[in-house]
Amino acid sequence: MAARASPVGPFLLAALLLLPLALDSAKSREASAIQGPNVSPNANPGANNSANMENTDPAPKRQRWTGSEFAVGDRLRIMFYSRLRGADPDAAKVPNLLSLIERQDMTGDYVVQLNGTIFLPFLGNVDVGGRGEADLLSLLERKAAEAFHDATKVNIRIVEREPVYVTGDVPQPGVFKYSPGMMVVHAAALAGLRGIGLNGPDIGLRLTVLQESARLIQSQLKIADLIAQRDVLTAARNANAPSPSDELKKLVGPQDASERIAAAKRVSDLEVGRLSDEQKTFAENLAMLDQERARLTQGLREAEKSLKFYVARFSSMTDMHNRGVITDASYDIARTELDSSRSRWNDVLAALSRVEARLLEVGQQKSRSFADAAIARERKINELQAEIQQAMVLRSTLEPALGIHALSGASRPEPVYWIVRRSGDNGVDQFGVDKFTAVMPGDVVEVIQSSRGGPAESNRQPVVVGRGR
Repeated sequence: MAARASPVGPFLLAALLLLPLALDSAKSREASAIQGPNVSPNANPGANNSANMENTDPAPKRQRWTGSEFAVGDRLRIMFYSRLRGADPDAAKVPNLLSLIERQDMTGDYVVQLNGTIFLPFLGNVDVGGRGEADLLSLLERKAAEAFHDATKVNIRIVEREPVYVTGDVPQPGVFKYSPGMMVVHAAALAGLRGIGLNGPDIGLRLTVLQESARLIQSQLKIADLIAQRDVLTAARNANAPSPSDELKKLVGPQDASERIAAAKRVSDLEVGRLSDEQKTFAENLAMLDQERARLTQGLREAEKSLKFYVARFSSMTDMHNRGVITDASYDIARTELDSSRSRWNDVLAALSRVEARLLEVGQQKSRSFADAAIARERKINELQAEIQQAMVLRSTLEPALGIHALSGASRPEPVYWIVRRSGDNGVDQFGVDKFTAVMPGDVVEVIQSSRGGPAESNRQPVVVGRGR
């Protein structure tokens, strides 16, 4: 008997024929996911990149480094959360945390490239360098909402920052971890710089210099806060919109000065709101007392009219009683009615007097509240001015004391500091700085020991201290 043909053979052959088609389909889906929606897998990659670059938002305006902006080399953990499918469509405007789910195709670690951008799937190139966290969050959420047509929440966390490189005339040149708020003097200290040279003060004096340097920075920041409060209170006294003074701008820069003015204004607005509520309460009390006075005045007129009636009636009843026309009982009733009417008139008059006194008292309290607020504001302005002067004295004392000549007794000038920094415009920038200048991740700090009479002092740049974050 002939052997039966196995049914496995035809199925195996069909599977082998369909396998290349399945692989091509998977590759197409993968290419579509990488290139973003509405992009063909066979499209020209160069054209796609050009489109992404054209859609990239303009680069943020470069501001002075404060330590809170993202820089080249930063590794960012960016997490995207979208609304669950099937949730209430009206909830897209205000996403609920319970209806959000992480997008695994978007979430990941991204490194800021030399041109200050990162590449995100579906969103393309995004300019990050120089942006703050709030600015980047707003930008990514907006771009994600446009790409996915749905509300998207974004979370950003700095995973790693580039170190700071110290070279030049230092005992231990090398690579050092960047810390928020790091200045040139910190980087030089990490490299083992002792005073102005290799044979300068010991470690104790170096620590003293660093501590006093931090104290100087704190003093300068305190002065900025005090000046901002004074400017806001002065503007309120003059009924003007608060704006940073030239003194504040010179101390911390225009951007930081505006931020400090805004912070001081928020505190001042709370006091203004409290005073406004107090005045509103006074006005409501005066209105109620005025209504009560009107009611009692009307009642007093009626009581006075009734009293006149009973006085005339009692006079008539007295005359008839004397002539024996009425009984003693009728005479007593008339006298009782007159006493009651007179008592009611006295009660209404006393109540009206109390309301009048209360009206006068509340009115005085309302006026006194305004006066007290103005006096307190002037007193606060004077106190702030006194504190500013004290802080200025401390600053003027610390600045010369921090000079290496005064600390170590050495006759050699302090080193000259240079920073080599990446620039999105020219590739690399090199410029002389002061020892209190803030450094950025990836900066190269070069320390040059100048000889006596060298150009160290002439090359020093003005120091602008930013707000700590």
